Amino acid sequence: MSRLFVGDPAKFAIESYIGQAFERLSQRALGYFVIHVAGQVYGVRAPDATLLACSFDAVSRRLDRRGSHAAGFGIGVAAEELARSVHAVLYEDGVPERGYLGLSAEELSRELVANDIQLAPDGDAAFDDGSNILQFDLGEQVRLIAFKNSDNAALGVESLAEITMDAVEFYQVLESWLDQFEATWRAALDLRG
Repeated sequence: MSRLFVGDPAKFAIESYIGQAFERLSQRALGYFVIHVAGQVYGVRAPDATLLACSFDAVSRRLDRRGSHAAGFGIGVAAEELARSVHAVLYEDGVPERGYLGLSAEELSRELVANDIQLAPDGDAAFDDGSNILQFDLGEQVRLIAFKNSDNAALGVESLAEITMDAVEFYQVLESWLDQFEATWRAALDLRG
């Protein structure tokens, strides 16, 4: 039905597709929502991957919290170390209480949630491919670290990508996608009559 693409896929972009629109705000539409980070795609790109309300709401909340996605452990740490530590805390069973980035597993988990560091997954099936995207607001810059959970337990993460970009540009992509998605969704509802 309708595909949206906002941003620069070599840096940061959002791509979505509305296959079927619904009036219920808790559903909005059936389609897909994927994120491009440094030339790689994160998320399930299938016409019936997910209901898009969760992704729409997550982008809206992220805009509301602009500038507050900050944590002390996101500065000066290599992307691979951040990705492996977050993966260990969120997905590995029997995580030892050894330190992760200078924090215990419980402290790191609490920081991720309190500062809304995880841009993806956003709580729905959109990222059932194992994608994770971490966002760190660093003043006038935004640092994104993206990875996928590996099937190989020894690796933990794969498809690692990192980019630091201008915060204004990052938030403009979010805002533009949100506005365009809502307009496209409303137009799709109007076509249904």
